[in-house]
Amino acid sequence: MKKLSGFVLFFLISGALLFSSGLEENSSLTTRGRYAAERGGVIAPEDLNVDALISSFDYRYPERESSGDVEIYLFNKQSPSAEKDGLIQIGIQGSVADFAELPPLNLVFVLDNSRAMDNEKKAWLRDSLASFVKKARPVDSLSLVAYGEKAKIHFESARIDNPEKLKAFNEALAELYASEIPSGAADMEGGLSLGCEQALVNYSGDSINLVLFFSAGTELSSRLNRAQALSGDVRISLSWNNRNDLDLYVVTPWGETIWYGGKEDSSGGMLDVDMNVNGETTEPVENVFWENESAPVGTYRVFVNNYDYHGDFIDPSEFQVEVKNGNEYLRREGFVTGSGDYSTVDVCEFEYTGTEEAAPIYKTASEYRDRGITIAALGIGNGFDVELMKLLAGGGGGKFRYFDSREKIQTAFSVDAEFERLAVPAARNLDMEIGFNPEIEILETWGYENKVEDNRVFFQISSLNRGDHETIMVRYRIPGAENSPQEEPVVVSFKMSAADFSGEQREDTETSREIPAEDTSESQVGPVELGEFARLVKEAGEKYHKKDDVESSLRHIEETKKSLDMLRETAGENELFEAASKLLAAYVEQFSSALVPALPSQYVIRSWGVYRDCFWNIAALPWVYGDPYKWPLLYEANRDRLPAPNNPNWIEPGTVIDIPSLQGEQRAGLWEEGKSYPPLP
Repeated sequence: MKKLSGFVLFFLISGALLFSSGLEENSSLTTRGRYAAERGGVIAPEDLNVDALISSFDYRYPERESSGDVEIYLFNKQSPSAEKDGLIQIGIQGSVADFAELPPLNLVFVLDNSRAMDNEKKAWLRDSLASFVKKARPVDSLSLVAYGEKAKIHFESARIDNPEKLKAFNEALAELYASEIPSGAADMEGGLSLGCEQALVNYSGDSINLVLFFSAGTELSSRLNRAQALSGDVRISLSWNNRNDLDLYVVTPWGETIWYGGKEDSSGGMLDVDMNVNGETTEPVENVFWENESAPVGTYRVFVNNYDYHGDFIDPSEFQVEVKNGNEYLRREGFVTGSGDYSTVDVCEFEYTGTEEAAPIYKTASEYRDRGITIAALGIGNGFDVELMKLLAGGGGGKFRYFDSREKIQTAFSVDAEFERLAVPAARNLDMEIGFNPEIEILETWGYENKVEDNRVFFQISSLNRGDHETIMVRYRIPGAENSPQEEPVVVSFKMSAADFSGEQREDTETSREIPAEDTSESQVGPVELGEFARLVKEAGEKYHKKDDVESSLRHIEETKKSLDMLRETAGENELFEAASKLLAAYVEQFSSALVPALPSQYVIRSWGVYRDCFWNIAALPWVYGDPYKWPLLYEANRDRLPAPNNPNWIEPGTVIDIPSLQGEQRAGLWEEGKSYPPLP
């Protein structure tokens, strides 16, 4: 093996940690969780990775000029969470190079040209790429592929070694996005395959061979994101395009049925989105899901029916159902006619085995990765299928990023350093081993997946791009030093092996350094506090999603906010605290709303002889309208359910009627006899 002469190791002693200027898009939260946070939702506990949060912030490590591909920084400090413990911070950063000095670029842009790409997103992408290709060098190769209902090559891979080729590329890009007519569905797999084949045309082991795959998503993924629908190993989603109240039914392997009348089963499955109870939208969606590792193994059956009509649209109601079965996707289309039980349609059945069978798009990405092609998955807007894009990036070995504004995508492609962070690898397959004095006890590690053996910690990072960074924290204790501050130096040994962008493996010999005990007289704020913050948020999410004591959850998150305010006083204002404050504010709003029970949206008619149920008396109920003179609202919303639609006095016991919202109040679910509801505000 060659000695790792291309890597440089720096041991820096510092009593102050530096703070983030912003969040990296692909670390501490799954993208679904980040969407939930940014849109005022509560993050599901599985969507927050405490380790990754530590590594997600840019601690602004010193810029070093070296010939190495990777630079390492070490800091020693006292742990603020335990006075006698020490803390080693390990910063790993890909070195930065001038754009002109980069290896030849062999780039393929695979662009979404489906109906999900509105004119605004088209302009973002067109202008950003047109600006970027102006920097293309004669050694660089470019190709342009787009996918709508079909995938098509718009500019075949070619070296941009004369002005005519650059002009031809820009003309192809402009022509592609000149039309304002939607281009149909999204053949993502066809676009990926065609893009990867183009990358092979000018493939070279000395080049950066990269497919940049853009997606604005699908109609269904957009609706699911807007509704903050959740997902997991198994997800079944229904969409349709009118105001009728279609309902999704899922029969589980245990024989239980999840539907609007029973939204949860005993295994943890849940109907978390139920739309058009009152015909509120022409773009509805319903969603049933099981969190990861909770879905029962066996056969699932899916049904759809039309509970009721809303508006003038009668028959038929066309619908689409998407099933996420592990990493596989199954899509079905159909239609319902009529209403009630007679309209029920048997959509499909599928077998969930609990195995992690790879999705076809992941398999395609992995196959081309083995052939030397890296794939970066880039979301546009906020409607793309986040899970599918994560799979694509994971299989292709590239970055996953999303751009929800013109400014973000322009920055990524116009600022050289940002483009390198996105697209240019510094090293792959980094294996690191960190050792400490034999007497040191390793208490805890954060920041990246690792394993601890005695006094050594082992890490592996699959890819590190130029200018990108990772941060690892190790909390340690010197036995016998519990009653006095640390005085003895810590001996740290470090060993690393990695491959450069072309795959050539390099190995470093083991290096040891003494790191003196730092002066701990000043209070510090850094990764440990971030880890504690992440744990507090995760605990709040667990309480919320498990429907535990919401008042306790609210108090918990309020205490977290107080702690954050104290940290702000120590460290000052920056984007880290701004982002955390927004997250906490969203939690407080959601938890506060959960304290107020939703008013029923439906009522079951009881007998006149015993309960005196009629529209007049029902409208007078405090939790309905509190005013009998509002009875015409009930009548007009339910007249089609009456035996004689023109006679509001004839209503049959057992009929389920809708309660339209009077003033925008939150209403959901079927009225439960004996349950206490607050009066209409």
